[in-house]
Amino acid sequence: MGGAMIHEFTLVTLLHAAAIGAGVLALVLCFTAAGYVRNCSGQHAGAGDGATTVRQLQDLIAAEARRHAAAEYVGRHRLR
Repeated sequence: MGGAMIHEFTLVTLLHAAAIGAGVLALVLCFTAAGYVRNCSGQHAGAGDGATTVRQLQDLIAAEARRHAAAEYVGRHRLR
């Protein structure tokens, strides 16, 4: 009777440890992937020096949108 209880306790302990280990492994993989994505440059490998980056394109588009919005606005303070 005591042997069956020890066997059952060991199985439950092993399953619990496996579930915790799988959770820790999943967290490590997620954090590793998030760190990799955050440090990406937005360029293709081998694009070379002087290649236009995604960040440069985003900045150009944002600046163009600001210029466009400022050119369309004709408020009283623009007439002074």
